[in-house]
Amino acid sequence: MSPIAIEVVRRIDALFESERRINGKSAQERLDVRQMLSRPVVEALRLFGARSVVAVSPFVDERNQDIKRFLEASGFRVPAARGLGLVNNIDFAMQSAEAAYDLARAAASAAREAEAIYIACPRWPTVDIIAALESDTGKLVVSATAAMVWGALRAVSIKECTPGYGKLMESLRASKPL
Repeated sequence: MSPIAIEVVRRIDALFESERRINGKSAQERLDVRQMLSRPVVEALRLFGARSVVAVSPFVDERNQDIKRFLEASGFRVPAARGLGLVNNIDFAMQSAEAAYDLARAAASAAREAEAIYIACPRWPTVDIIAALESDTGKLVVSATAAMVWGALRAVSIKECTPGYGKLMESLRASKPL
């Protein structure tokens, strides 16, 4: 396995482990941990100057409100946070990319002032829809998975990516070493 793949898997595994550890903790404790671990999401949104973000996920409303609070605590306005209302991890991964696309497009249409879309949940298979969603909405799209991969690639100074995965991944070509 390549060092890049190992780093990406390590970061994703750390995120899932952190979610297991904070299960049952207070909303503030969950928020604090998620802020630390979700740094690549915030860095990605800031890289493009986003000030207003809509958030979508497969989660229940309580979790979407956690995501909204996290983004607001990170300095973003969040005019909409929508989810599919799912609870079980297996159900997140079973959702189609089209479900994410449709939810994100609807949220972006309802909150036209938003400059970016954040698709939460690394278990939701969304990387293949990012470029099309950006094209259709005219907004930056950052998914949790893409942000983790982008952060890992930046950390090891990889500046290449396959075209078609959106503005964030394309930004690797122009990035400077950390």
